[in-house]
Amino acid sequence: MEKRIISYDLEISSESTDAFYEKIQLLGQKVIADLQYFFGSLSADYIEFIKKEQIEKPRTAVEYQLELLTMGVLWTVYGKQAFLLEQDQAVRLTEIVERRKMAGEEKPYYNKLKGKYSTEFLFYPEKEKERLKEPDFNLNGFHKLLCWLRASGEFEQEVKRLTNWYRYFLCKDTTSVENWMRGISAQAIGFQKLCEQELGKYTTCVEGFRRESEISYQGREDILLAARSEVEYHLNMVGAQILNIAFRKAFLQAEKTYIYLPACMMKQKDGGCRAVKKGMGFLCAGCTEDCPVHRVTNIGKKYGAVTVIVYHESELNHTRVSKEQESTGVVGIACVLNLLSGGWKAKDLGYIPQCVLLNYCGCRQHWSEEGIVTRISEKRLEELLKK
Repeated sequence: MEKRIISYDLEISSESTDAFYEKIQLLGQKVIADLQYFFGSLSADYIEFIKKEQIEKPRTAVEYQLELLTMGVLWTVYGKQAFLLEQDQAVRLTEIVERRKMAGEEKPYYNKLKGKYSTEFLFYPEKEKERLKEPDFNLNGFHKLLCWLRASGEFEQEVKRLTNWYRYFLCKDTTSVENWMRGISAQAIGFQKLCEQELGKYTTCVEGFRRESEISYQGREDILLAARSEVEYHLNMVGAQILNIAFRKAFLQAEKTYIYLPACMMKQKDGGCRAVKKGMGFLCAGCTEDCPVHRVTNIGKKYGAVTVIVYHESELNHTRVSKEQESTGVVGIACVLNLLSGGWKAKDLGYIPQCVLLNYCGCRQHWSEEGIVTRISEKRLEELLKK
């Protein structure tokens, strides 16, 4: 199907995606510098907490600082809803979310339940949110936010990381925590304004799509995905670039490299594609010369990378890299709202990730009933694969 802009677009007017990636690289460096300036001492103390509590192998300071930015952005977007969610509602929906993960053949049933109760308990139209009083961002508010995020089933990686921050803040005095949370909230607001200026032209359709989704996605399990705010698109764009920088050195030293791309890039649909099943994904058979998947596969071969088509990200959950295996790099290609969580998940599974954005979204599952063939900046892919 011909390209149709649903939410974001990296191919605006006659401008190529080169301009976007030039801009996002500069913006990523600026945000890293800002985060280090404002949160350098906090992230250093947090790393000591991580070591003392043996929570995980300590990661880089910039990764933890990105988590603080994520915390602030999610608070600005969902803080009001979090205070509206009642405890029994949170428990009920969280149970549905957990059962859905393990459902197997019953997943369609739990999709319906998730859609029904997400719409009823978690989704509040913009007009209703505007009437709500702005809550204070403190430990109580942070706890409510975590409950809301967990109940949504849409922020598994974020909840995992922010829960550790909540544990850390519980160990600190109230005044210090409140000061830090005010700073985190302020940085999120500043980040939002900065991105509106620098990246707003790529996301001009987001708010219109959000308003439409308030009606058209009612009762669907992905209503919260469709209703994501513009700043969340920007957070994923910048956050993916920050992760690329943080993991770049290790990626360049990886002994094996894979490219994971979504099925929405396939030109031939409904059985026309001849891709061959291999492990948890599919390998391109080269049946269509101008298919984006075929083009990416050829680029991968040029740099010794294996390209795998993945129909759903959940298929990657069973591909953990063992400590005994050699280091494995992966270039994850995804639509913008899956980039940050996808990078975190890949790291948790033992991969060394780099991210490339789809130039626009178009899969049948979430964005278009007809399905739109998506593509990427091949130049950007080659830049990441060069070692």
